[in-house]
Order: sequence, then structure tokens, then C-alpha cells
Amino acid sequence: MKFLKIKMGDKKHESSSEVRVKKELTYVEKLDEEREISKEKYLQKSIRQVHVDLWFKTKNVSKANFSNTLFTRLVSSKDTKFINVDFSYCIFDHNYIRGCSFDNCNFTGAKFLNTNFQGSSFTSCDFKYAFFEKTIIDDDFIFTNLPKESNLRQKLLRSLRVNFQQLGDSDNVNKSIVYELDATAEYLWDAAFSNEKYYQDKYGGFKRRGEAILKLINFKFWDFVWGNGEKVWKILRFLLSMLVVIVVYDVAMQKYPDGDSISYALNSFRNSFAVFFGIKTPSHFSSNFTAFIMFVRLFIFALFVSIMVKRLNRR
Repeated sequence: MKFLKIKMGDKKHESSSEVRVKKELTYVEKLDEEREISKEKYLQKSIRQVHVDLWFKTKNVSKANFSNTLFTRLVSSKDTKFINVDFSYCIFDHNYIRGCSFDNCNFTGAKFLNTNFQGSSFTSCDFKYAFFEKTIIDDDFIFTNLPKESNLRQKLLRSLRVNFQQLGDSDNVNKSIVYELDATAEYLWDAAFSNEKYYQDKYGGFKRRGEAILKLINFKFWDFVWGNGEKVWKILRFLLSMLVVIVVYDVAMQKYPDGDSISYALNSFRNSFAVFFGIKTPSHFSSNFTAFIMFVRLFIFALFVSIMVKRLNRR
């Protein structure tokens, strides 16, 4: 009887475990069914084509349409010409397209990943919404194929800057930053004052317009002081303006200058450099103005060191 009870207990235990397994399988099946219904209701098959390990068999590709295509390990012969070709929303992954020319081609929304375009030229091509990652491309691309829209130009230049940083190309990183800053200034101006629909929709209203104006003022101020960290000559200009401030203060505070005021101002300008660096301090300079000169001196030195560090870090 004990044996039968044990056996009956084992059977009950087995049956309960089977029920648990069935319940778990039922949940999985139900989940799969719900996913399948959602897939059929909301998703459809992608229209993107995939081309792997192909090469262009002709050196003249004209008026072709490769839009929405994934190219993997695509190769083209040197001096291949692409004219009026649609590459919109394509993905170029690990391709070798060196020494080719692209004329009036459409690269809207294209992604370039680990692709070699060294020696290739681009003329009147559209790169709106394009993205670059670890792609070798010549710097003349920056000058001739930027979008006209400031916001799109800014995003493209940011992508190129990161791309050149990944390659360790410091010269083109610096070029990209300069162009990106120009595009940013134009974009902030449009955000603050443009009446175009895009900026009206995005920056409409007093609050958002006010924020855009404040951003523009902040950008312009730092651009004047040190070119937003990219132009050493603007720091020198800021230093020169500070020397002029010292001369004006000196002439204004000296009630009875020796000789005429013009010759005194010229002599003051000759001494302003020494005054700025604390070598000389005229007796009629107030302590507050002397402290202000010291603050500006340290501030300019910090900006100069920051630019040097940034330039060296890009190497």
C-alpha cells in the first residue's frame, strides 16, 4: 500500500509538472500569436535590395537607380564615372570605390560605413541627411557639396567631423569644425529671426524665439572672444582690444598729461603691453581696474591654453 501511495504521489507530481509546462507553452504560443498578428497588421516587407560582393562592370554609369540598396563589399574600377545616379537611402558598407567621379548624384539619406572614396570627386551631389562613419573621403567634398539649408549643413558637417576624428585626420577635423561653426551661426540667426515655415514651426512663440536669440548672443560673444575655441587670431584681437581699453582708461584718468593728449596716448599704448602683464602699474590706476586687468590676463591665458590642448588632442 505504501508503494502504491508513493507511486500515486509520483504520478500526481508528474501530472502537476506537466500542467505547468503546458501553461508555459500556452503563454509562449499566445505571445507568438500576438506578435504575428501585430506583424501582419503593422509591418510589411522592406523594399531594400541587398547586393553583396559585386563590382561595376562598366566605367560609365549614367541615369541608374540604386535607391534603397545595401551595398556590401562593392568594388568599382578606377576612373569610373557616375552621372545622374540615384543612391538615395543607400547603405555603403565596406566598399572600395577609389578614384571615381560622381556628377549630379543623389545621396540623400545615404549611410557610408567603412568605405574608401580616396581620390574620388563629387560635383553637384546631394548629401542631405547623409551619415559618415570611418569613411575615407577627400576634403574637397566639404567645399562643393554642402546643403544650402543651414540646419542640414550643420548636421552633415558634424557627421563629417566625427568621421575624420575616427580616421585621425586632424587637418580635416579642423576644417569641418570651422565650417560647422559658420553653419551654426547661420542656423541660430535663422532660428531667431527667420520667417520660414520650418523655423516658425520649431521656434514659434515668444519663449522659444527668446531662447534662440539668447543662444545667438552667447554664440556671437564667444565667437568674438576666441572664435568658439578655433581661431587664435581672435584671442589676439581680444588682447588688442584690451590694450585699447587700458589706453582709454589711462588717458581718461590722467587729468594733466605731460605734453599733448595724442602723444600721451601713443606713449600709453607703448606701455599698455607692460601694464597688461603686470610689469608696470601707473599710480593713478585704481585697484579695481588693476584687478580687472589681472582677471582678463588670466582669462586670455586660459583660452589660449585651451585652444592649444584641443589642437594637440586631435593629432
